[in-house]
Amino acid sequence: MVLRRLGYGLGDSPLLSAEILEELSPRQRQVSLSILKFHSVETVADELAISPHTVRNHLRMIYQRLGVRSRAEFIAKLRASE
Repeated sequence: MVLRRLGYGLGDSPLLSAEILEELSPRQRQVSLSILKFHSVETVADELAISPHTVRNHLRMIYQRLGVRSRAEFIAKLRASE
């Protein structure tokens, strides 16, 4: 499963919609899951060893791909039950 390959076990994010994550590139999935776990762009950047600007760029592309406009919409869509 994609979540396990990215280092996330089943208990880490219990209600993630796998179908939504499959729409994203591997790096976008990594950024998405890290945002859910850490919440701040700066912390995600540190965790993934990329710049905050790069995290923001990934988020912009993720939002566009998922059709959301805010962090709240993004998180709600990822946590949507099946």
